[in-house]
Amino acid sequence: MSVAVWIGIIALAGLDAETGVVMLLYLDHAWEKFRAEGRMNNFKDLHDAVIEGAVQRIRPQDHDGLARSSLDCSLSYGRARD
Repeated sequence: MSVAVWIGIIALAGLDAETGVVMLLYLDHAWEKFRAEGRMNNFKDLHDAVIEGAVQRIRPQDHDGLARSSLDCSLSYGRARD
Protein backbone atom coordinates (compact mmCIF):
# COMPACT_ATOMS: atom_id res chain seq x y z
CA MET A 1 0.00 0.00 0.00
CA SER A 2 1.14 3.51 -0.71
CA VAL A 3 1.89 6.23 1.81
CA ALA A 4 -1.31 8.06 0.87
CA VAL A 5 -3.38 4.98 1.67
CA TRP A 6 -1.73 4.65 5.09
CA ILE A 7 -2.33 8.33 5.84
CA GLY A 8 -6.00 7.88 4.94
CA ILE A 9 -6.30 4.79 7.15
CA ILE A 10 -4.74 6.63 10.10
CA ALA A 11 -7.00 9.66 9.55
CA LEU A 12 -10.13 7.49 9.42
CA ALA A 13 -9.07 5.59 12.56
CA GLY A 14 -8.67 8.90 14.39
CA LEU A 15 -12.06 10.14 13.21
CA ASP A 16 -13.66 6.87 14.27
CA ALA A 17 -12.11 7.11 17.73
CA GLU A 18 -13.30 10.70 18.12
CA THR A 19 -16.84 9.76 17.07
CA GLY A 20 -16.87 6.89 19.58
CA VAL A 21 -15.68 9.10 22.44
CA VAL A 22 -18.33 11.71 21.69
CA MET A 23 -21.01 8.98 21.56
CA LEU A 24 -19.89 7.71 24.96
CA LEU A 25 -20.18 11.24 26.32
CA TYR A 26 -23.80 11.52 25.14
CA LEU A 27 -24.63 8.09 26.57
CA ASP A 28 -23.03 9.03 29.90
CA HIS A 29 -25.08 12.24 30.06
CA ALA A 30 -28.30 10.33 29.39
CA TRP A 31 -27.41 7.73 32.03
CA GLU A 32 -26.66 10.47 34.61
CA LYS A 33 -29.96 12.20 33.78
CA PHE A 34 -31.96 9.00 34.25
CA ARG A 35 -30.12 8.19 37.49
CA ALA A 36 -30.68 11.70 38.89
CA GLU A 37 -34.39 11.40 38.12
CA GLY A 38 -34.54 7.99 39.84
CA ARG A 39 -35.48 6.20 36.63
CA MET A 40 -32.52 3.76 36.53
CA ASN A 41 -34.23 0.79 38.20
CA ASN A 42 -34.11 -2.04 35.67
CA PHE A 43 -32.77 -3.10 32.27
CA LYS A 44 -35.57 -1.35 30.37
CA ASP A 45 -34.61 1.97 31.99
CA LEU A 46 -31.02 1.41 30.91
CA HIS A 47 -32.22 0.62 27.39
CA ASP A 48 -34.31 3.81 27.32
CA ALA A 49 -31.32 5.88 28.50
CA VAL A 50 -29.11 4.40 25.77
CA ILE A 51 -31.74 5.13 23.13
CA GLU A 52 -32.16 8.72 24.35
CA GLY A 53 -28.40 9.35 24.38
CA ALA A 54 -27.91 7.79 20.96
CA VAL A 55 -30.72 9.82 19.39
CA GLN A 56 -29.25 13.03 20.80
CA ARG A 57 -25.90 12.19 19.18
CA ILE A 58 -27.20 10.94 15.83
CA ARG A 59 -29.17 14.11 15.01
CA PRO A 60 -26.15 16.48 14.95
CA GLN A 61 -24.10 13.84 13.17
CA ASP A 62 -26.77 13.51 10.45
CA HIS A 63 -26.95 17.27 10.00
CA ASP A 64 -23.18 17.46 9.64
CA GLY A 65 -23.18 14.64 7.10
CA LEU A 66 -25.94 16.24 5.07
CA ALA A 67 -24.14 19.58 5.05
CA ARG A 68 -20.88 17.99 3.93
CA SER A 69 -22.52 15.95 1.18
CA SER A 70 -24.41 18.97 -0.17
CA LEU A 71 -21.15 20.95 -0.18
CA ASP A 72 -19.43 18.14 -2.07
CA CYS A 73 -22.22 18.08 -4.64
CA SER A 74 -22.16 21.82 -5.14
CA LEU A 75 -18.40 21.82 -5.59
CA SER A 76 -18.44 18.90 -8.01
CA TYR A 77 -21.09 20.41 -10.27
CA GLY A 78 -20.39 24.11 -9.82
CA ARG A 79 -17.74 26.51 -11.00
CA ALA A 80 -15.15 25.17 -8.57
CA ARG A 81 -14.93 21.87 -10.43
CA ASP A 82 -11.64 21.24 -12.21
